[in-house]
Amino acid sequence: MTLPAGAGAIDAHVHVASDDEARYPRHPTGMASDWWRRGRYEVDDVLGSLTVAGVAQMVMVQAAGAYDDDNRYVVDMAAQYPESVRAVVVVDPGSPGMAAGITALGAHEEVSGVRCMAVRPSATWVGTTRTDQAFESAADAGLTMVLTVLPPHLPSLRPVMERFPDVPVVLDHCAFPTMAGGIMETDSPLRALVDLPQVTVKVTSHNLVPLAETGGARPFVEQLMGWFGPHRLLWGSDYPQTAHTSYAELVDVAVEAFADLAPPDVAAVFGGNTRRLFAFAAE
Repeated sequence: MTLPAGAGAIDAHVHVASDDEARYPRHPTGMASDWWRRGRYEVDDVLGSLTVAGVAQMVMVQAAGAYDDDNRYVVDMAAQYPESVRAVVVVDPGSPGMAAGITALGAHEEVSGVRCMAVRPSATWVGTTRTDQAFESAADAGLTMVLTVLPPHLPSLRPVMERFPDVPVVLDHCAFPTMAGGIMETDSPLRALVDLPQVTVKVTSHNLVPLAETGGARPFVEQLMGWFGPHRLLWGSDYPQTAHTSYAELVDVAVEAFADLAPPDVAAVFGGNTRRLFAFAAE
């Protein structure tokens, strides 16, 4: 298997951080690794790594661990590189100015998604009216809703997805499923969302790298394909947050995991679906 030809592959989950801390001050939250402290993850640096690996474009997901919900860097860079990148901003649904924040951020043409996170202990918005307000604001702004949530959150989120069927939903890292023997449990809360066509699952290095180290990720990918099909899956590297020796290594892990897919399905997972959901120009 090779990455899609033509317009090239799109990485649906990349983090960036500026070395200019005066212009873009950091607000560390203690989430995940502190990759951003090493420096040299400016947009130019990251795009260079993508190009070497044969990836043409990327979705910049706000680095909440470095900047919390100060989205200025990804917004500015999305405007500066409109042909190559789109931005997914982070908004806290529990904050008083959440709705206005989504509206203001969505006014930027290259911002195409809003990320709501429930992986911090302080996150209490899931299943409350704040969830509906976030979805309503995303709908008004024309943004894809990107949810960074855990399996127990999914049953509480289903009703709001049903109330807003026109809001595309992307589940980060496959919603961190519980794994056993390289696959998910058959009664996984993720599987219960298969009948909601607006739900797409983002498969990232966070999911694939551990499986590659313990027998391979193809059974996991086969399971996801059986549940959601090729047009409801995305690939994202989670670079540089997931441990790696190089960006190319993360690409190789993904290529191996999806090696059993037919070429049209590869093109969908590694580009076409991301192009559609995050408003990249047509090929």
